[in-house]
Amino acid sequence: MERETVLAQMASRLGLIEQDEAQPLLERYHERRETLSSNGLPVSFEQFALQEQVWSITAVERLLTHFASAYFQCDSCGHPQRGQQFGPGPLLTCTMCGANELSLRAGTSAATSETLPSQRTTQDAATPSLSPEEAEKVQALVAEANEGRDLDDVQARLRELAETLGSSRELTAALDGVARRIHEKRLAEAERVFFWGRIPRARYLLKKARAWAPDDPRVKELEQRVERVRYMLFGTAGLLGVVVLVAVLGLLMRADPDELRDERLNAALEQEDLHQRVTALQEYLVAYPTDEQATEALAEAEEQLRVQALARALSGENREERRRALENHLARFPEDTEAKRRLDALNAQLKAGKVLARLEQDFDDIRALDAPGDRARAYENFLHEHEAELPPDLLDRTERELARANAATVRTRAESETAGLDPWQRHERLGTLMAELELRAGRGLERARQWLQQRLKEARDDITRELTRDAGRLDTASAAREFLQLLEHSEEAVPEVHTRFSDAVAEANRRIAEKERLVELQARVADVSAWYDAKALLSEAERFAEEVPRLSSELAALRDRLEPVYSQRPPEVPGFVPLRMERFEAGGAGHHVHVYRNERFAEVYALPPVPEEPSERLDAEAAFTRPAVEFVLLPPVGHEGPMVFDMGSPSSEEGRSDQETQHEVTLTQPFLIARTAVTQRVWGALASEVRGLPGEPASQRGDELPVESVTWHEAVRFCEHVNLRLPTEAEWEYAARAGAKTPFAFGETLPRELANTNTLRPYGDGAERESPRHELVEVASLPANAFGLYEVHGNVWEWCADWRAQLPSEAVTDPTGPEESLERVLRGGSYRYPPAQARSAARLGMSPASSGRDIGLRPVSEVPRAE
Repeated sequence: MERETVLAQMASRLGLIEQDEAQPLLERYHERRETLSSNGLPVSFEQFALQEQVWSITAVERLLTHFASAYFQCDSCGHPQRGQQFGPGPLLTCTMCGANELSLRAGTSAATSETLPSQRTTQDAATPSLSPEEAEKVQALVAEANEGRDLDDVQARLRELAETLGSSRELTAALDGVARRIHEKRLAEAERVFFWGRIPRARYLLKKARAWAPDDPRVKELEQRVERVRYMLFGTAGLLGVVVLVAVLGLLMRADPDELRDERLNAALEQEDLHQRVTALQEYLVAYPTDEQATEALAEAEEQLRVQALARALSGENREERRRALENHLARFPEDTEAKRRLDALNAQLKAGKVLARLEQDFDDIRALDAPGDRARAYENFLHEHEAELPPDLLDRTERELARANAATVRTRAESETAGLDPWQRHERLGTLMAELELRAGRGLERARQWLQQRLKEARDDITRELTRDAGRLDTASAAREFLQLLEHSEEAVPEVHTRFSDAVAEANRRIAEKERLVELQARVADVSAWYDAKALLSEAERFAEEVPRLSSELAALRDRLEPVYSQRPPEVPGFVPLRMERFEAGGAGHHVHVYRNERFAEVYALPPVPEEPSERLDAEAAFTRPAVEFVLLPPVGHEGPMVFDMGSPSSEEGRSDQETQHEVTLTQPFLIARTAVTQRVWGALASEVRGLPGEPASQRGDELPVESVTWHEAVRFCEHVNLRLPTEAEWEYAARAGAKTPFAFGETLPRELANTNTLRPYGDGAERESPRHELVEVASLPANAFGLYEVHGNVWEWCADWRAQLPSEAVTDPTGPEESLERVLRGGSYRYPPAQARSAARLGMSPASSGRDIGLRPVSEVPRAE
């Protein structure tokens, strides 16, 4: 139902218009609706009724007051609604179903306002009187109006009483009196502003007065006076404009156009200064653009000006001044081709002179170097960079100097490196130099190559003579090794010599291998910094000592160097064996942590016990083809003092809940936490030993998948069976954050490659919508956080030991949660939940007897306090 129809029906009910007049008024409004406008805006139905003088302003106000408090009913869904819920649009719309068909209900609230004078008699006869108290309130407001107080405020308060008490004779009379006083006030104000010449303000006030009392003769008389003054002002302004226009035209008509034009042209041509003549002619052509004589004169003057400017530019004392003058000239005359040609030639001369001077200086600087090697490298770089721009004479001089420097470099190096060496060593060193020289391709190296070949031949002859003379001394392993190196370079070597020393060669090879192994072991010992590496190297050194007893002194020195590191053992925890120290990085943070193996879980795999001796222990550890359940010791390596962090989330973090109050937490006791959630393989191996534990609590089967569908009570019984416990909520969040203050241990977002969550609803700015896996993933298959813990975000929820309650706002130490509540805490999110639920601070509560296909556990162990 349209708003106009509702207003017409309500007006007829209130007696503002007869029933048979409502429909014709609506039809006239719709016929003229497209052409009606007020200041460019559509005219509403009530404004149209005012223009047609059907209602007064007070009648319209009363109608709209009723409309704001009326009730409507939707024809589609029957939903009742208040009128004030609808906007000023043309249609009423149901807020429940969105339909546009609503009907005015019979029961509407009463409101009162001013009515038309023609309708007040009928209405007064039908309206009841007020009670004494109500009449006293009305009389008090009328007294305020008589005293001259704010009439608008009194009128608003009377209307509020009318809405509250309903229509009555006293209220109607009071409203009429106040309205008349407002009308008289508007007329007096209009008279005053008209006297001071404020015509627009007077017209506005008269328009409002005419709307309330259209038949008042005072209004019509004042309107006529205002309009006469308005028209008189417009006429005076127009007359003055005509007089000014006629005067200007008269002045223009008195001058002869041709005489003025000739005078301006002659004045421009008589200018002696070329710049002033060009400027005057340009201004003249702006007024008379078709004057050919002025155009030719301007072209001639500009050409003279260009020639003079070019001559001045070319008169500079040196090339640099002429270059700057030509650049300035081209800025004024960009089309001057002669100036461009002169500038290009001058730039080429300047560039060639600067390049040649710079090259000569570089050449002199290189020649002043003392070392031949430095000169050779400098000459090679010089040719490589400037060969294309070097003049022929300088290029020839550079190549000659490079050849001399290369030859001197080779001779100097060979003489210095072979001085005092025996023939074998000299031959080996010269061969190395020759090999290096063959790889080089440079000017002047041919003479150096010939000189080296001659020195090699001399060294080879000396070696041959020494082999023949001193063959008996090659019975040692070192001599046999030298013989093997030099045999390839000796042309005089005979088969008998090779056969004679074959046994010595075999012995030399064996001892060389032992020496290399010892050197490798010594190098590895030099880098040992952790107990785990020292333990392995000690075992290897023991085996090496059994194989090569003659190296016992060297191996004893190695043990002495390893013992101080081996004595710095990692913290001992009953029931746990230290495996290694690892470094993990995630989210910009990195930590070293000790990794332990739980001996109770090792029994699940039927592995051999761990011996006490280091060598046997190494063999036993090698039997672990797949780690059982590994634990990480927290705090990480190098952390001093208690573990302090901010638990919960800041108020600005996306997706947080009210129960994540951020506060400072201090953990004073170190603890061991499993690197992964408990797998189905481990659970299945131990479930038969514990009464009440289900053997296969999983909806998705796989040995390395995390166990799920576990209640809190079952998780506690499993942990107690292996001397472990569930983590407190504070321990879990400290381990999951790994030092990060962001929503996740990996940063501000959690993409699919870092966690197993429902990524259809991404988290954070820049995160992309991805396809979720919809299933569990094997433990340790996604990246670890900076503490080495896998899948702390997503995959399965993990039980904590605490009851769930609101986190405190003050700082706490070693918190364990409330003593009693209805739900136990779950942390970490799962593959079925969005990333927002996998935040480090996200919390979920569930009854300890409940389970789900995405709920598992990650046990921890106490670390005894050191005495």
